[in-house]
Amino acid sequence: EAEEKGRAEEEAQRFREQEELACIAAEQAEEKRRAKEEAQSSREQEELARIALELEEQRQRLREADELERMQQEEKLQCFLAAHLVAKEKRKAVEEAQRLQEVRESERMQQEEDAQRIH
Repeated sequence: EAEEKGRAEEEAQRFREQEELACIAAEQAEEKRRAKEEAQSSREQEELARIALELEEQRQRLREADELERMQQEEKLQCFLAAHLVAKEKRKAVEEAQRLQEVRESERMQQEEDAQRIH
């Protein structure tokens, strides 16, 4: 009976030790799982930060492209307006030259008429 009791206590002791080892192993596995999750989370945060930076850079490039396009459109408009003004001034100059030519022609004809009357 004492021998049986001793074996039972040894068995109970081994069971407790195995249970303790199982608990330690479970805790280590949980710590390992948490560490793995944290590493994954950190990688995901780094990836999100990288994507956010890329998006901001892309937005900046788009803003710069829009500004460049706006400036080019403005330059085209200014060139168009300048060409229009030059054409308008040219027409005025041609009209003025024609008017002066008509005035000279009229004066010449008047002088010829005056000269014929004198003779």
